[in-house]
Amino acid sequence: LGAADAYEQVISERPDDEIAAQALTFRGAVLQHVDRFDEARRTLAQAIILCRSNGLFRSLLQSLFFTALSLGDTGDFDGALRSLQRARKLIDDHGTNYYSAGIDTTTSWLWRELGEHELAREVAERAVASAERGGGALELEQGLHAVLALAECELVAGDVDSAGDRVERAFAFLEVPLPFRARAHMRLLEMQARFEPPRAEELLVLARASSSRKY
Repeated sequence: LGAADAYEQVISERPDDEIAAQALTFRGAVLQHVDRFDEARRTLAQAIILCRSNGLFRSLLQSLFFTALSLGDTGDFDGALRSLQRARKLIDDHGTNYYSAGIDTTTSWLWRELGEHELAREVAERAVASAERGGGALELEQGLHAVLALAECELVAGDVDSAGDRVERAFAFLEVPLPFRARAHMRLLEMQARFEPPRAEELLVLARASSSRKY
């Protein structure tokens, strides 16, 4: 959590400007990734206010995305969907692809949890296509999660072979540098354990090493 502490120092020194807005966004993302959901949500709420007042479009999208994750991870699916819908509207209004795959992947997860399986698959397919239009490390990481979201939809539909093939092919994403590689690896192991239960032990080891209560 050294990064979170470093961001906190920046925020205390420059509480109202665009540097603080970016630091709050990054700190919220770090807190979300270490499963400190309540802290993440409070930090990101501040980030959203400052991003709007300082006109930081990309940081605003990032803040809305991680807010949705923190809400979804604590069971507030309606709140999470509202945050994602705000982000999706911004993306559509500005004609950008930034964070599009991640936003759609998370939206697919929420619709799947709510039993809207056809809608979840449609959004997951859009997420995969969106990630493929990128090319940077962010899109690669979001591409991995998009592929796994689509595999989840295939499992729900009973297409086990296609889902299994998709999960195996997704391991290629780990061969390149990713922004949050450990988190991506845990998500991939979670899916692989659906087909190979002993993989759950490998996931447990990595989750403990990463201090991830979620996994």
